[in-house]
Amino acid sequence: MRTSGSLLGALLAVLVVAACGGKQDPGNEGDDCYRDADCKPGLVCVPAGETRKCSSDTTGLESSVEMPPAEMMPETPAAGGVPAM
Repeated sequence: MRTSGSLLGALLAVLVVAACGGKQDPGNEGDDCYRDADCKPGLVCVPAGETRKCSSDTTGLESSVEMPPAEMMPETPAAGGVPAM
C-alpha cells in the first residue's frame, strides 16, 4: 500500500506543476500579467490598483537607475553625422 501512496503523491506533484507551468499566450492591452514577458510586444506589465495589467502607457513608471554624470556621457554627433567608431 505504501508504493501506491508514493505513486499517487508523485502523480499529484506532476499535475500541479503542469497546471501552473507552461507558456501562456502574451496578453493584450488591459489583460492581467505578472511580468513584461506576459504581454504582447510593445506592451509592459504595469501596476493597476491591486493587480498588474498589460499596457502601452509607461508614464507612471519610474526608474531607480541613476544616470551617469554628464561628463561621462558619450558625445552625440551633430545632426546627420556618423558616430565615430
